[in-house]
Amino acid sequence: DPKEFGGSREEVNAMSMDTKTILILVNKQTTILNFRLEVVEALVDAGYRVYVSVPQGDRLREIAAVGARVILTPMEKDSTDPFHDLALLRTYKKMIRKVQADMVMTYTIKPNVYGGMAAAACGADGLMIEVHNNPSKALCDGPQALTPPQFTDVVTAVNKVLEAVK
Repeated sequence: DPKEFGGSREEVNAMSMDTKTILILVNKQTTILNFRLEVVEALVDAGYRVYVSVPQGDRLREIAAVGARVILTPMEKDSTDPFHDLALLRTYKKMIRKVQADMVMTYTIKPNVYGGMAAAACGADGLMIEVHNNPSKALCDGPQALTPPQFTDVVTAVNKVLEAVK
């Protein structure tokens, strides 16, 4: 089960019930620390309640230090076992509901695919997914971008989820 830490109780208690919640899903801490920490900090500074779902890492306190709540999320990021992937999908769905996410941002392949499907199943109005026609030549974020054919597969899968939950 995911474990959560970060953000002070004073901050949580000071937030009103109408504070928007953003959940960020990644498959490794360096995605946030090297590429998105400033975004996380800006969102917190703007008054959003921010959760970052990430597997274990040795620098997660740096994410919590900017005011985000870190959710340690078990993930077999290199596995091709469908049962592990279904477990991740189920974990993401529970997490989205528990934190009452208003927006889910996903980075890296498994969070893009299974986070997108989970968000759709939970009633998301839209998805934000990075796509690049040649990720290996992207100036930044190439390793976490989907190719257009991968994006098409995700859209197809998400549409199937939407049909199933209607």
